Amino acid sequence: MIEKESILACLTDENGKRSAARVLLVACLCFTALLIAFDVVLWGDVTSDIYSLLGVVYIGLLSWCGAPRVAKHILPQIGAVASGISRRNG
Repeated sequence: MIEKESILACLTDENGKRSAARVLLVACLCFTALLIAFDVVLWGDVTSDIYSLLGVVYIGLLSWCGAPRVAKHILPQIGAVASGISRRNG
């Protein structure tokens, strides 16, 4: 069984504060899970355009959640490569 602390840990950032991006992402994913369940069981007429739009929203939310962490690790590497190229060409 999943513990409450582990779920809350997923919603917090590295500083221990609740992340708005992660909370919104989880809320949207829960909404989509309910939408899919209702679409399969009850309606059966939700168009693929709606799911495409939700996919765009999720890509934005994932970028918002992950961009600071990616930038923290990738940008110094890009700077080192650019510095090496400028020393070699300069």
